[in-house]
Amino acid sequence: MSDFFYSQLDNLNGDILAAIIASGVAVSASDGSMEEGEVSELANSLAQLTNEQYSTEDIFSWISAGIDDVINNGPDAALGRAAEATEDPTLREVALLLASAIAWASKGVNAKEGVRLQQLARNLEIDQN
Repeated sequence: MSDFFYSQLDNLNGDILAAIIASGVAVSASDGSMEEGEVSELANSLAQLTNEQYSTEDIFSWISAGIDDVINNGPDAALGRAAEATEDPTLREVALLLASAIAWASKGVNAKEGVRLQQLARNLEIDQN
């Protein structure tokens, strides 16, 4: 992960990170699946990325909540969570970066996930050029 991400870790509180994870899950699940092994690997990876600032258990619960959000409210609602969580442009860039990493972790970004990432960038008001 980039130095930019690590420089912003102190600005991420649990609510913002949970919203970012929900958006990332919506992107990652846009291909129609998110396997249990992917979820465990993702929770472990995100705990490491946050320098264990958040436990694997906390992150796993946020991923589970993100999956429930996608199932119950649809991916569009889940994609809106990160935009709702912060208006800070820098944290919005972190949200897009982390959602991209979540999608990439599940064997790369496919076309459907790419479309969802573009939608997330629009929701976050990040210029795609």
